[in-house]
Amino acid sequence: MRGSCQLCGECLSRCIYLRLTKDEARVEMRRVDEGRPAPHIDAKCVSCAACNVFCPHGAEPYDRILARWHARYLRHGLPARARYLMPTEQKSFRTDVLAKLPADERTLVERWAHTRPAGDVLYPGCNFITCAYLAKSGLFRDLTIAGGLDQCCGEMYYRLGMPEIAERMAHAAAEYYGGGDVERMIFVCPACFNMFAHEMKRLFNVSFAFEKVFIVDYLLDLMRRGRLEIKRPLNRTVVMHDSCHGRLLGPDFMDRVRELLHHLGARTVEARYAREEGFCCGIAAAAPRQSPLDPLHVARWAHREYRRSGAQAVATYCTGCYLTLGMLRPFALGLPVTHLLELVAEAVGHPVPDRFGSRTRSMLLGIVTNAVPQLVSRKRFWVK
Repeated sequence: MRGSCQLCGECLSRCIYLRLTKDEARVEMRRVDEGRPAPHIDAKCVSCAACNVFCPHGAEPYDRILARWHARYLRHGLPARARYLMPTEQKSFRTDVLAKLPADERTLVERWAHTRPAGDVLYPGCNFITCAYLAKSGLFRDLTIAGGLDQCCGEMYYRLGMPEIAERMAHAAAEYYGGGDVERMIFVCPACFNMFAHEMKRLFNVSFAFEKVFIVDYLLDLMRRGRLEIKRPLNRTVVMHDSCHGRLLGPDFMDRVRELLHHLGARTVEARYAREEGFCCGIAAAAPRQSPLDPLHVARWAHREYRRSGAQAVATYCTGCYLTLGMLRPFALGLPVTHLLELVAEAVGHPVPDRFGSRTRSMLLGIVTNAVPQLVSRKRFWVK
């Protein structure tokens, strides 16, 4: 809320990507609010939303930056290079991956898209659908998985500064899931969880009566009740990668992820920048300038720091981070990237198929083939 802003500079001076002094941060936020050029934000912001966490006055600097991008979108639309990265386009990096899924995963995805949501429902979300093999662990046998790409939470459009598209998706989700048959919804993606639990209500006045539970809390509860037994303790060291939405959800949320990993027998270490001031995986970095090259620069820095941590692998609980860090790992000679669900499946003695490498290579090939050549195009478009 602009009215509560004290122009203290705390929000941008703590940003590891902008690296501003407090005086520079004050000037930059004043420029944002006045609609003037803000060179540091325009050139280096990665849309990680950490500035909302850093602000001591609840002035929501990230929302004000998004309003800037929204005005830009209304005037100029999006560059042609962004079309392949949009979740609602008929041909995108997601639809191309889904078209190449192995038969067993394709069967799962098609079943989820035609399942009526009722009872305890797992919301798949676009990233989990892209890695449908993660569902082959047996961890979700008590849940109904219901939804497809058409039930997107709208988070990507929210972070692009396109609230009208995100609001449309919020209402579509409410129509699909809000019929009263869902008792609890379990989320495997912190972005989807945050959108359903907080942002849809705050931004669009869209709310859901059912309980919303993140997968970490669901699995911890199963362990406490003796319904999930650790048979093969992991006995390895992992460096934590927290998602942007994990930071927004707070320190207790991030603590519970580490608690679950400790239950699995893993040791967790932190990189030089961690938790509230941690790294973006790179996926959000595509939002400010809609360039497929920005995620590469962001992910390379994260991988370099994770490699220095002394860990054996990177552990993340966000499937978007998992895919992005994994896809860009070869360019940084980074550590192996593992998803929390992979680690749980391994520890309970039911590992998931090893398809991560082929999946991320397929995504990378699609982006290089379809988005990178459009970097020189001057064409613009608006999302319908």
